[in-house]
Amino acid sequence: MKKSKPSLKQRLCGVFLILLAVVFLLLVWSAPTVEDRDATAVLLVLPLGFYLLLTKKSVID
Repeated sequence: MKKSKPSLKQRLCGVFLILLAVVFLLLVWSAPTVEDRDATAVLLVLPLGFYLLLTKKSVID
């Protein structure tokens, strides 16, 4: 299996997911109730964004 260079699309998706995690954190931070302060989505989206941005593998074709 041949390793290929990650595409610009993959890098942009990674940046978008990291920015989305920041938006989630801002929304959670300003939530009035404890139930609204659930930041589980950030735990899923942020590592995936960093992986897409920093990996040398081509994940998205």
